[in-house]
Amino acid sequence: VFPQINKNISTKPLYLLCAGSVLFIILSFTSLIQESVQITEIGLRPVLGSWYLLFAVYEGIGMIYCLWFLYKKWKLSNNKYEQLQVKFNFFGFLIATSIALIGTVILPMFNISAMIYLGPTVTVVIIGFTTYTIVRYRLFDITIIVKKTAIYTLLTGSVTAVLLLGVLLAERIFRMFMGHQTFFFSAVFAALLVTFIFLPLREKIQTLVDKMFGKKKYEYQRVLKQMGRELSRVLPLPRLLKYILKNITDTMGIDGGVIYLREANKFKVKSLLGNFSNKSIALSKNDSLIVWMTQKKDAVIKDEWERISEDKQFQDMKNSLGKIGADLAMPIIREDILTGIIFLKNKSSGDMFTEEDIDLLLTLANHAGVAIENARLYTQVEQAKLYQENILKNLANAVIVTDEEDKIRIFNEKAQQMTGISASLAIGKNYKKILPDEFSQAIVDVEEFGKGFSSYEIEYIRDKKKADADKVKPMILGVGTAVIKGKNNRINGVILVLADLTEIRTLERQLNRAEELATVGTLAAGMAHEIKNPLVAINTFFELLPQKYDDSEFRNEFSASACEEVKKIDDLIHRLLNFAQPKSPNFTLNHIHKCIDENLKFMSTKLNSYGIKIIKKYAPDIPENYIDKTRFDEILLNLLLNAIEVMENGGKLYITTSYEKTENGRQILLKIQDTGIGIPAENLSRVFDPFFTTKDNGTGLGLAIVYRAVIDHGGNIAVESEAGKGTTFLIYLPIFLKAYSHKFLTVKP
Repeated sequence: VFPQINKNISTKPLYLLCAGSVLFIILSFTSLIQESVQITEIGLRPVLGSWYLLFAVYEGIGMIYCLWFLYKKWKLSNNKYEQLQVKFNFFGFLIATSIALIGTVILPMFNISAMIYLGPTVTVVIIGFTTYTIVRYRLFDITIIVKKTAIYTLLTGSVTAVLLLGVLLAERIFRMFMGHQTFFFSAVFAALLVTFIFLPLREKIQTLVDKMFGKKKYEYQRVLKQMGRELSRVLPLPRLLKYILKNITDTMGIDGGVIYLREANKFKVKSLLGNFSNKSIALSKNDSLIVWMTQKKDAVIKDEWERISEDKQFQDMKNSLGKIGADLAMPIIREDILTGIIFLKNKSSGDMFTEEDIDLLLTLANHAGVAIENARLYTQVEQAKLYQENILKNLANAVIVTDEEDKIRIFNEKAQQMTGISASLAIGKNYKKILPDEFSQAIVDVEEFGKGFSSYEIEYIRDKKKADADKVKPMILGVGTAVIKGKNNRINGVILVLADLTEIRTLERQLNRAEELATVGTLAAGMAHEIKNPLVAINTFFELLPQKYDDSEFRNEFSASACEEVKKIDDLIHRLLNFAQPKSPNFTLNHIHKCIDENLKFMSTKLNSYGIKIIKKYAPDIPENYIDKTRFDEILLNLLLNAIEVMENGGKLYITTSYEKTENGRQILLKIQDTGIGIPAENLSRVFDPFFTTKDNGTGLGLAIVYRAVIDHGGNIAVESEAGKGTTFLIYLPIFLKAYSHKFLTVKP
């Protein structure tokens, strides 16, 4: 109902004016405002009281404030239609109040009372302007005038009755207890009584009049308000949009409606009810209607734009409504952004949309904006959940996720197949009571160390009783774990991923067997060459021995030479056995820096004799690690000997360690860099092959043994070199805080 309160205009003065009204109502019962009335030749003339000047000032301030209030609303309004409404009422009120203020307030102060009768008469001016605004610019529904008149009439009568009863009651009480009348205190008591009952009384009268003058309208307002509350429930989006349209159109008796929602840079039809000629029209973000609603965030009524302006923007807006076939557009606002529009046809009854209707629909549209956003989020969550379930279902790996209470939250299909436990039995249960010990231990390790592990394997037998009877081979599972962390770095759960590597390891064994057979051929060829030379020397001595047996010098030389050649053969066979049939690693907790220092100390004499300077650069944050001490020493000694042989004239040997985090976990990088003669590019790919050597007295097994030892540690080794500039060996070793098994996954450099 006009005028709507503008939030940019302070309403505090209104409260002061209301307080003044209450005061002067009370004072009107005294002689302070008007003492009496005199009969003169031209009629009645009021005899003014001592407070009349104060009353006149109050009247003037009140009327000026009301005019200022209307003026500000006129200028601050962004709605052209509303500006016209306010403008006509402003001028009507200005004319009426000016005449009334001069004739009934100011002139009586100068003993001129001839125009005192104009006060009530000029109200016709206000009524005339207001009536014109109602008819021409639909200020409000005419039924609202009747309703408001009834409300204020009943409210005024009720307040007056309460005020009089309060005064009479107070007078009787004071006379009973004090023996005399006290009119002032009686009036104060009555005013306080009115203050306490005014708001509840107004609400009761409002409800009563609504039911009397528009029961049907009252019902649909009640239904729409109830609908706004129910929209808070999350519903699937299509169903929600249909629910909104059906309730609005059915309740208000509207011929049809359509809801547009934003998609990228366009607004598209998402739900439609009723007969619309163009059901697929889309509105771009640059459409005049969209631009206006984005800026103003207010309703657009087709009839209003047809009446007030020939401006191109308004004509374009009217055309947009016409193309859609709608008569009313309501913006759906979410977080100050236009997310959609509800378009409605006119009412079937032919009645216009009132201000109450618009306010109610705008409120409902705001509720709808929240509900639509919730429905969209609900749909996204449902789609994400379905997407996640499909991924987990089709994964080749078992995925098990636990929460901070150690309860299983995700248990995919592969996990069910691997364990023989159904998801319905596992989800929501404590993993320690459900999962096999091998799986539970993997999660316990993560909780214990506060980090995930992703580079080890375990052997798992699903049915151990059957395995004992039938000698079933165990499954080989690759284990990967990760931590789910929340606020304050607190562990909120663990992700366990299990990959069945049984077939892969079987294929690897077959491949290794083929490689071993190839190696046997290489070893055989190498042994034939390496053993043949000592045997030729021994054979020559044996052929000459019968002829020179009496030659003691020859026998002594033969004996020493034969022993030396046999020792060469024995050493060669020993190294071949170490390479071809290495012992299983024995992992113990050691620090590689300590191991390096021990080997450097052991080789210090030889290093110094060749003039080789050692330069160490150790990373300070490297922890102890599980390694095979004997095999690791073998790696270091072979690489140190190799460096000595390529730096016969001295040089520098750099030994560097660093600590790295990779996608497979944490690892140590050990660099051993010499400044020797380097390795030609064509030989780099063969340096780790058995029996490959460029040295005159080399066997070609040193680097092959180093390579095998690094692989047995679950690591990897690479070489970088350039002829004449030296060689760098890079050894990658995984870090394990616990000795799981020697079956480590290989770390990639």
